[in-house]
Amino acid sequence: MKKIFLPLVLCLIALKGYGTNYYFSSSGNDANSGLSSAQPWLSFSKLQGVVLQPGDSILLKAGDVFVTTGNIKLYKWVYKGSDNIYGTADDVVYGNVPNSSASIPIVITTYPAAGSAATIRFLTDTTGIELYNVQGIHVMNLTMTGTGIGSKPSKNGISLFNDDAWGAPLTDTLKNYYFSKLNVGGFKNGFSLGSWGGRVTSGITLLECTARDNFINGMITFAQNSGDIRDLLFRYCYAYGNSGDQNALINTGSGIVIGDASQVLVEKCIAYNNGFYCNASEGPVGIWAYNSTGVVIQFCESHHNKTAGPADGGGFDLDGGCQQCIIQYCYSHDNDGAGFLVCQYAGARAFNNNVIRYNISQNDGGKNGYGSLHFYSSGSNGGITSTEIYHNTFYNSVAPVVKFQVTSGISGVRIRNNIFVAAGGKALIVGNPSTGTAKFENNLYWTSGGPFDIAGYTSLTNWRIGSGQEMKGTTPVGMYEDPKLTAPGMGTSINNP
Repeated sequence: MKKIFLPLVLCLIALKGYGTNYYFSSSGNDANSGLSSAQPWLSFSKLQGVVLQPGDSILLKAGDVFVTTGNIKLYKWVYKGSDNIYGTADDVVYGNVPNSSASIPIVITTYPAAGSAATIRFLTDTTGIELYNVQGIHVMNLTMTGTGIGSKPSKNGISLFNDDAWGAPLTDTLKNYYFSKLNVGGFKNGFSLGSWGGRVTSGITLLECTARDNFINGMITFAQNSGDIRDLLFRYCYAYGNSGDQNALINTGSGIVIGDASQVLVEKCIAYNNGFYCNASEGPVGIWAYNSTGVVIQFCESHHNKTAGPADGGGFDLDGGCQQCIIQYCYSHDNDGAGFLVCQYAGARAFNNNVIRYNISQNDGGKNGYGSLHFYSSGSNGGITSTEIYHNTFYNSVAPVVKFQVTSGISGVRIRNNIFVAAGGKALIVGNPSTGTAKFENNLYWTSGGPFDIAGYTSLTNWRIGSGQEMKGTTPVGMYEDPKLTAPGMGTSINNP
């Protein structure tokens, strides 16, 4: 009931006259009034002459297909300072939403309320729905298709961007964005959510949204200052087929990227088959976060993500500058890169107090030698510190189970109570971290189809003696035992959040 109640209420608000309803149909006529379902408009350009107010609704006929070169843009603009092009700094130029409200939303959806999605096909490289310096916007029940990966689009499907040109004090937070049952493909990024210039954007929900077959990424967040985009929820979302740009020098082709954010929940989402064209020296990941605080990724699946280059293509990642972030109850499998990557890139802020727990990785790292659990640190701002890895199961027959790409720039990592299984002659651990770098304690290790190999040691006992790992004081801990996994390595894709 929780999954359908809010969208239904919003649709009823739209249709019961709490504001003005503007109707569109693929069989409409721009000579109509646009104010009733019997008099719908055809072209979205009709909105250019409309000043939208809180409570208004833009309603597309359910099941209709709109083929267009124009988009839906809701914006407020104030020229000031160096942005002053047309007049004095006191001149104010408004868009079509001069007075948006966090508490009384403007709704974009279909009519009737229980109808199927409307489809918008864009013939040119244009943003699908553009939201600029407005708040209180709810968008639901639409399919949007851009010009496709082959055209290398430069515009996003859903674009939310707020900055300091809004005219209100920067102490004012723009709030309340709700996106539900949107299927967005063929754009630069499917969903691009950003905040700039000190503006804080808060309260963003993506529910049952899909980003598929986009050129750069599926869903991204970003801000000029870490934490200026905050309080986000991604639930029951899919990101797949997002290719990446083979000519880009930076990472592209990720599914869900949480950047520069705080207080984020990514829950019951699925990312797969992303990144297959990315050829950069830094690659894509299915679901990951960077430069963010308080991100929780849970009950998600990430699989068969790829890279065409030398790096990444992994399942999950806590990357540079993550603080107080958690990945838990997730399933990673059959990715080119690491199942779970812990990384601190050059120039990142401090990385600390992060947790990876209660997860499963199966046969990740099949390309470029990544591990199921993989560490890399540039050492920036203290490197990787105070990170907990516990109660996970890592199984690998195609790559090392654990890999330390470097052991410098890492300290205070604790790896406890995990199951590590290496099959097909693969190593259990590559790299030989000191106990100050990463402390292994009370883990279970098992190998099949090849010899025991932890950092060149041929037994758990020898590793204890040589490294001090798997010791609690003077007491040996950890074990080398068969965990009796059921059909290890045979887990399939669930693809159902």
